[in-house]
This record gives sequence, structure tokens and C-alpha cells, in this order.
Amino acid sequence: MLRAKRMWIVATIALAAAGGILESAAQDEEPAPVRTSTVGELGDVLARVNGKPIRKEAVFPRVAADRNFALTTVATMLERMIDHQLITEKAVAAGLDKDPEYLEQIADLEFRLARRNRRMLVQRYIETVADLATERIPQESTAQEPDADIAQRPQQLPEALLEVLTERQLANESGNARAEWLKQRLSGVRFTLQTDAGSSTVEPIPPAVIEQAATGQANLLSKVREMVVDREAKRRRVEPGVIETDPDLLVSLLAKVVIEAAGEELVLGDIAELEQGIAGLDRNEFVRPIVFGVLTDLIVAPDAREHGIDQDPAFKQQQQQAEADASVRRLTILSELYYTRHGMSPDTVKVSDKEVAAEHFWYVRMLKAKMPQGDHERAMNAIRQRLQQAALRRTRNGYLKALRETAEIEYLIEMPE
Repeated sequence: MLRAKRMWIVATIALAAAGGILESAAQDEEPAPVRTSTVGELGDVLARVNGKPIRKEAVFPRVAADRNFALTTVATMLERMIDHQLITEKAVAAGLDKDPEYLEQIADLEFRLARRNRRMLVQRYIETVADLATERIPQESTAQEPDADIAQRPQQLPEALLEVLTERQLANESGNARAEWLKQRLSGVRFTLQTDAGSSTVEPIPPAVIEQAATGQANLLSKVREMVVDREAKRRRVEPGVIETDPDLLVSLLAKVVIEAAGEELVLGDIAELEQGIAGLDRNEFVRPIVFGVLTDLIVAPDAREHGIDQDPAFKQQQQQAEADASVRRLTILSELYYTRHGMSPDTVKVSDKEVAAEHFWYVRMLKAKMPQGDHERAMNAIRQRLQQAALRRTRNGYLKALRETAEIEYLIEMPE
């Protein structure tokens, strides 16, 4: 037995030595070069799923033609889009593209897309016609840099964040010069407020309020909120505080408000961020001037079209990129609705306290992780969320694998093994 044990030790040492030699030899070898391709080198159609094309602009929205990607990255992004296509086919077959919940989300998306296109149109108009470019305040980054950053992760940024970045570009373009120009442009415009569409009661918004909003000294939503609260308090014969302390009532009242200016109308309820903005005002937080921004874009956009800015090649390219983003978002909305209706949403994934505790124990024991005092509950919630996300991925991946096995998938680019 002693001899056998000695032989086992010798064999183990020999294997370890051999492994070290092989590892050393492997390190001396030149690593295989990473194969890459620019977006422009890829064909217009990258694959077909059940006869339907997967186009390049859907896989790479907002990405420049000279942008270089590893072929493995191209393959990963293409596979993700194929999965979207497979799920949306099932969703359409189930009639979910006619479902009220889907149509409501799409209406919101289309409103955002139109709003974003107007914002880009007005931005281009100010740059080329209003001649504010020479009066810009220097910035650390250019207006193009956010787009370049977006192009690196087009699938990761939500629509709302893309719109915020676009608004930020416009706000930074001309600084005080833009504010002064806008104040002059709106000086002869009459703004009125109706508490409800079709209401016979129309109340003018004081010009001073519009001037303050144009120069960033006031938030138009705050003034509108004040006007609506005062009117409703008088109608109910109560103190304004009674209305202000009822969040649901306040949102309901403001959602019905119609603001008219220069022949353009805006129903505040069409703005998805309205409730969030009202809550921010209640907490005395900074709230984006979204109401004023949408209104001014509605007013200035006809000026831009009159000057032919909507035919400008640079604007048209921006518009195409925005539509590519929206196309991806439409697929995502439909696929997420399908997952939800078939028990594959985050809400349906349950993780027990025992599983969370076991995962936490593994972290503490294997990684020697020390948890700061007071952060135990937050850490346990983070572990639970991670486990839920992993379980959801496994469920969805299993479902997608079954769909792939029955689908006709034709790849029109070289896929790495």
C-alpha cells in the first residue's frame, strides 16, 4: 500500500510538471487574431427568420458605418435580434399586436418619437438659421460625443435616456444666447390654459411666466400646477392645500389640462413623465422643463420646416437613426408583453429566503466578503434580484431554444464557431 501511495504521488507530480510545460508552451504561442468587421462591410440583411429579413440597421441602430466590431460581438447582437423576431412572431400569432396594453405603449412610443424628431429639427434650425453657433458657451464635450457613446451600446439605453441626452445637447448648444433668442421668438405668442379639452373656460398664462421659463428661471409645469390647484380649490370651496395633498387628484386634474399657443395644443396627459414631474415638484427637486420644451418645439418646428430644415441631409440621418431605435423598441415592447402573458415576467419568478441565505453564505465563505454594517437588507435584496434575473434568463432561454429548433434561420454573414 505504501508503494502504491508513493507511485500515486509521483504520478501526480509528473502530471503537474507536464501541465506546467504545456502551459508554458501555450503562453509562447501567438494568440489567434480577433476577427473583426466594420458595420459598413456587413450586408444590408444579416439573416432571415422564417423568411423575414433581419436588417443591419435593426441590429446596429445609431452606429456609424466605419465602426469596427469583433465578429463574435456581431454574432451575439444578431442572435439577440433573432430571438426578438421569434418571440414577436408568436406574439402576433396570438393577436397581442392588437392588444390594448400593447397599443397604449406604442402610442406613448410614437408620441416620444415625434417629440424627439421635433427636438432634433428645432436644434438643427437653431444651429443653421438662428445663427447662434458663434455664441455658444464652450463645453467639455461636443454635441456629437453623446451620439458616439450611444452608438457603442444602442441596445442598452432606454428611450427616455436617449431623449434626455438629445435635450441636453440642445440645451448646451447655445447657452444664454439660445435663451435670449427663444425669449424673443415667444414674445408675441399668447399661451392659454384649459382645464379640460373642449372646456369653455380659457385662462391666459402670464407673459412673465413664459419669459421666466425661456430663461430657465421658472418651470412652466409649476405655474400650471398652481393655476389648476387654485381654480379647483375655488370650485370645491376648499383650501388649496386640500388639493395639493391629494397626489392622485392632482395628477388627474393636470392630465386633463390643455395648453394652446400659436395654434398648437398640448394635452399634459400625453406626457408620460407628467406624474414623475409633479412628484418632483412636491419634493422640491429639480424637474426637467418638459412641458415648456414640448410646447416651444411645437411652436418653432413650423419655422424650421419653412426654412427647409426637414430636408437637410444631416437631419434626415438623425431621423432615420431615431426610427431605427423606435423599431427595436417596438419589438421589445411586444416580446415583453408576450413573456408576461406566458408566465415569463420578473414578477412570476420566485426566489425563497433559503436560496437567498445560501447564496449569501457562499459569498461570505468563498469570497471572504465582509458586509458593512447597516447594509445587510440591501445586500440580501441585491442577491435576491440577481437570482431572480438568472432564473428568468434560464426560463426564457429554454423557451427560445425550443422556438429555434422549429424555426428556419438563414445566416447571411459568417458566424464564428
